[in-house]
Amino acid sequence: MKRLFIICATLLIANSAAAQIITFRSITKFEPQKVVSHQQPKTQQFAKVSKGYDQYVNLSYGYNRVCDFIGLNYIGGYRFNHLFFLGLGVGADFALFTPQMEQKYAYAKPTRVNIPVYLNFRTNFLDKAWSPYISVSAGARISPVMQESNEYTYNQSGLLGDISFGVERRLGEKSSLYLGVGYRIESFIGAIPVYEWGYIKSFQFATEILHGFNVHIGVSF
Repeated sequence: MKRLFIICATLLIANSAAAQIITFRSITKFEPQKVVSHQQPKTQQFAKVSKGYDQYVNLSYGYNRVCDFIGLNYIGGYRFNHLFFLGLGVGADFALFTPQMEQKYAYAKPTRVNIPVYLNFRTNFLDKAWSPYISVSAGARISPVMQESNEYTYNQSGLLGDISFGVERRLGEKSSLYLGVGYRIESFIGAIPVYEWGYIKSFQFATEILHGFNVHIGVSF
């Protein structure tokens, strides 16, 4: 009888100890919580283009068969969304004389400094941090200096057009960096000498359309 009592007491103590161990383990056991981050991935930050007044400044290099040039341009306008921007541009083109110009147009040269004034349409194909874009400009090139050659006076002001393709990296709702290449046309007055008995009698001035390209890099803000 005493032995039976001892066995029952031992089983009761062992069962109680096992229950306490299981309870302790259930209390101390925990699962790591998942941390939810509300921060956007870097590729998605500043992806949305906000509407409002936008400004662009770019530095360009261009070339046609008359001369090459370095240009500085400012464009200001309104962005309705990432697909539609309309603005007005103004700048300064500094002509770099080339051998082609000196040989073919000895009597009619481009002015050293020209002022392009134009309307600009621009669209970004994607509303993301990286986006290809297309830019179309149409306007005029103003030459403030009158050219003189053999008692003839003329001005190199004329029409100007440009279409450019590139890629833009958005840094914020208003700021970005962009790089592009473009096809450019502009009018130019060329002088053709008229000879008589081996001497230049007069000149014929004719407007030509020059085809060229340009490369530009710029910022928006």
